[in-house]
Amino acid sequence: MKKWGYFLKLSQSVVVLTVFLVVFPIKTYASSYYIDSSCLNSGDGTCNGTSPSCVCASDSGKAGPFNSIAKMQEKPNGYVGGDNIFLKKGQRFLEKLTISSSGVEGNLITYGSYGSNGDQPMILGDENSGVDFNFKNYIRLTQLHVNGPIKLNGNNNQIDYIVSNYSLGNTITVTGSSNALYNNTLINNSYTPISILGNDNVAKNNIVYSNYASANVFINVDPKVSKGPEVNNNLYYGTTKNIQYGINSSLASIGNNDVDKYVARMKQLGVTVSRDDFDWSRIETNKGSRDWSHTDYFINKLVENNIEPLAVLDNSPAWANKNSDIHHVPYEITDLLKSGDFEIDKLSSDWKTDGNVESETKLVHGGFKAVKITNNSSIKQTINVKPGMSYSVQFWTRHDAETYEVKDISHNSEIISKRNGDNWGDTYVQKEILFKAPEGCTQVEVSFYGPLSLGNYLYIDDIHAYEMTGPTFQAWKSGFVDFAREAAKRYKGKMHKYEVWNEASLTYFWKPMPNIYQYMELYSAVSEAIHAIDPSAEVAVQIGAWKRSSSDAHGGEFLQKFYENNIYPDAVSYHVYTDDIANPPNLKDNNSFGSIAAIRKIMVDNGQSDKKIWITEFGWGLDMVSLKNQASYIKNAFEILRDLYSDYVSVACVYTLKEGDAYGIYDANGKERPSALVINKFLNPSFIWKGVEYNFDNWKLVTNQDKNSIYLDPLFEDVSNSDLRIKELSPAVNNGSNVGLKTDFVGNSITEQPDIGACEYTPLKDMENQVKTTRFSIMKFIKFISRFFKITS
Repeated sequence: MKKWGYFLKLSQSVVVLTVFLVVFPIKTYASSYYIDSSCLNSGDGTCNGTSPSCVCASDSGKAGPFNSIAKMQEKPNGYVGGDNIFLKKGQRFLEKLTISSSGVEGNLITYGSYGSNGDQPMILGDENSGVDFNFKNYIRLTQLHVNGPIKLNGNNNQIDYIVSNYSLGNTITVTGSSNALYNNTLINNSYTPISILGNDNVAKNNIVYSNYASANVFINVDPKVSKGPEVNNNLYYGTTKNIQYGINSSLASIGNNDVDKYVARMKQLGVTVSRDDFDWSRIETNKGSRDWSHTDYFINKLVENNIEPLAVLDNSPAWANKNSDIHHVPYEITDLLKSGDFEIDKLSSDWKTDGNVESETKLVHGGFKAVKITNNSSIKQTINVKPGMSYSVQFWTRHDAETYEVKDISHNSEIISKRNGDNWGDTYVQKEILFKAPEGCTQVEVSFYGPLSLGNYLYIDDIHAYEMTGPTFQAWKSGFVDFAREAAKRYKGKMHKYEVWNEASLTYFWKPMPNIYQYMELYSAVSEAIHAIDPSAEVAVQIGAWKRSSSDAHGGEFLQKFYENNIYPDAVSYHVYTDDIANPPNLKDNNSFGSIAAIRKIMVDNGQSDKKIWITEFGWGLDMVSLKNQASYIKNAFEILRDLYSDYVSVACVYTLKEGDAYGIYDANGKERPSALVINKFLNPSFIWKGVEYNFDNWKLVTNQDKNSIYLDPLFEDVSNSDLRIKELSPAVNNGSNVGLKTDFVGNSITEQPDIGACEYTPLKDMENQVKTTRFSIMKFIKFISRFFKITS
């Protein structure tokens, strides 16, 4: 009977072993293989891939890395479940990866990376494929960068910690079933980042980033899919490359109930920036008493909805500027010459003239008497000045000027300001020479050299000097800076972008007329105050627009003056309106979108190629264009900004969200105009579920997918240069699924939730450990059988 007992136990063990081998296949013969294209000794391609060492000699059994993906794929008999194929970090492989062997359940064939330094190895592929699974099963693809589509047409495969970007079609196409996409960063430039055509697939914890908004379909689920997929905990973002799109929202001038409504509209539109006036005249109506309650409300509401505030610090209360006009900037005036029209006979005593100056009795331009200037004529005037003060000298003239300049004659005629060859057109215009008297300078000479063509006239309306930066201005500036300082303190951590004033180069917003020296002083003081509180803040110089009228200053010259005075802003804010407002955003006119490149050139020429331009106003009014054209022009503007300027334009804000405004994208009843629909379509992600297209919110509602997913900018360091590290404030941080990761991609310990996507991935040593733990060891099996015998005996 004992023998039968032993036989019974032996039979039981055979059954258990058979069942176990079916359920847990033992992988005792698995191997690791390596690919390193840089090894000199593997150049003949005869290494068998079994060692990462570059030594590959006959006495070592040809142990060494493959020198290409192609050589790896030539291995006789292919690969078996549990094998690892590792590509060297920091290398680029001008090949595609065609997977020719399948693993088995419980023992996947893993394609990954090795090495302690360098970026993920890049598989460049071709326009048809970067990685082709070729109907293979149980494959794991991990820690690779794939430039080219990934065709996942097998079953039970896993893709994790992959960076994949492709511009000609779908980034990943899943035609098989029961495949898993975890922790990947999928970037697409043209079509669909993920297309799912099979059943029971899973896509979790991925960053899905479309940087071509005209076709930003993120997930396309085929109508034939009957089961699944399961899609959740992903971060989606559709962008026009590097640009944050926003809108001028007017939240500062509306009530709290309307703020809620406007913020909801911004969220629906898909804009990520709200540009608002931080109006000193509203917040501090009475000196020393500031009311921030409404500003607090709308800033908090924006932040809650992941919309970034952009503050325009502007305007002046009457108690500060002694004027009812909020755009008025105070100054002192000293008349150095008598105001009024200059008679011709007075010109000879008040002005020194060289060349041929003829006297005429006819009146021009509103009754001013004129002098006729012929070839190589000039007029000069000496003016007494105070060192350190800013001055303005005005002319009214017609046609082109050859040269006009200001010289410091108290220091051997050193040139202070000089301009050449201005083309002033064929109408009478006002020209102004702005300059600041250097230290020690007491007298300047202002010269106007006549045009080269005959029959031109110079007529002088009012020659005077403005002491623009005197005590009155200094007192006003001090109050404005204190207001800006408190705003920075109050909203530190919530707000990072500031503009100093609005359209300071235009007469309407800087009255009585623009003055670069005043504005430079104001910008410098405000910037210093904000940076003392928030060093990470961006404070933009707001140069308005290209010159629009004779009394306006030139936006480009405003910016150039900053550099000449060694002032280097964090960013340059600029407004782009076409020349007569009714024109589309063509690139021919300086007053259109072509001027963006001109502003950029000034920045580059002055060593600021690393700084960005903010286009904080553009739009078209219905007083000049139709509803259809307003929408069409905004769409064209988006495309121009995306295609031509996204390398250095980082913010673009449409004007305006205000209901019923001629430029508004909603009518007076709050109904969407066609322009709002265009913006919504351009900025929002599209999800196609079984043949029907949805926006993000409706996709979640209808499909019951992505319940814990978010749609926000991942805030990569530099997508255009493939730097996909995420910034500290990225919404990907601490929002991922906890899948057992212990460190991030640079080896730092994860102390909170892991991040979404491949910005955190398991280091190689951990990955190898994970692979090993999937293999059931013989010793563990013996112990299991021993325990089983004890239980059954």
